[in-house]
Amino acid sequence: MAGTSLAFARGDWAGVIDAAEPVRAGGPPSVGGLPGMHNWRAFEADALVGLGRLGDAERALDEFDSAVPHGGPGSAVLALARCRGNLAAARGDETGAEQAFSQAHSITTMAPMPFEVALLNLDHGRRLCGFGHGRRPSPVSRRRTRRSLT
Repeated sequence: MAGTSLAFARGDWAGVIDAAEPVRAGGPPSVGGLPGMHNWRAFEADALVGLGRLGDAERALDEFDSAVPHGGPGSAVLALARCRGNLAAARGDETGAEQAFSQAHSITTMAPMPFEVALLNLDHGRRLCGFGHGRRPSPVSRRRTRRSLT
């Protein structure tokens, strides 16, 4: 699970997928399979979006959603909504992205998780820039931003 975090922080999407594979192989009963303990599934979904594998990302998010118990934990629900916003934005669905990010922002009071909230704010800002609401960050500045999160 640490490998998924490190690869994610580096913006190494293929590395995230590789690092998540042993955790995924452990299955839902393992600690790695419990959303909220470590949201590697969110990193995996973001990596799939980053690689342009949008169908795989949607399947990963559906699996993530089914693993989250009804009503929580808040960090997993927040990460799931954020990732759904990223997927919608990658598909060019501005309305879907806005709905997902709005849902995620509404969850922040129930899940005071500074790292998850920071990712939400960063990704929502990128979405706004990507849909013409500001200057779009270059791929180089995006990598620097991801690295500064570690």
